Amino acid sequence: MPEAFEGAVSILQALSALLVFLLGLGLLAVVVMYVIDVTQTSQTVRRNFPVIGPYAREPYEAKSIFNISAMSYGALSKPAVLALSNGARMAGIWLKPGKGGILPGEKVTAKIAAIRHIPEGEPSISPNRHPEIDTATDLLDMINHLRDVSGLPVGFKSVIGAYGWLDELFEEVLERGIESAPDFITVDSGDGGTGAAPMSLIDNTSA
Repeated sequence: MPEAFEGAVSILQALSALLVFLLGLGLLAVVVMYVIDVTQTSQTVRRNFPVIGPYAREPYEAKSIFNISAMSYGALSKPAVLALSNGARMAGIWLKPGKGGILPGEKVTAKIAAIRHIPEGEPSISPNRHPEIDTATDLLDMINHLRDVSGLPVGFKSVIGAYGWLDELFEEVLERGIESAPDFITVDSGDGGTGAAPMSLIDNTSA
């Protein structure tokens, strides 16, 4: 009987030691993850909020993950837009109201004209491309020029119909170095730092 008791005690002691060891490993893992999180460099994407433009003089740290966007101008009523705007304000997120890149004259109200600095009542047709940009080299040159001048993250917005040109773009980035890459790429129907964007994007990014 004493031998069985001593065996049970030995087993309990071994299990206790194993439990303490596992708890120690768990605590060590928590400490390591904390140290990694607070000492991340500018080249690292943080796990809490994304940082856009780590190579810009003034990187943009997004304050929210989920936002309200892609509201085509005229698709929602004014009360709906106001309700969504109030909800965004209460949630501490940004909202892209959708003031339109292509607007017929009847949609160019006095308010829209003031925002976009265009004549009231006349059609507003944004060009579908920049005449200065014909190749991937031209695009990267322009992006890096704008980033150097403004100090802000710079990216571009594009309709992705064909994708072959993206291979050329990424190969050019690999040749130049990762710091030459666009800070963001907005796929058409997404959001860019345009006149229709939230002030946080207008102030802190370029498109």
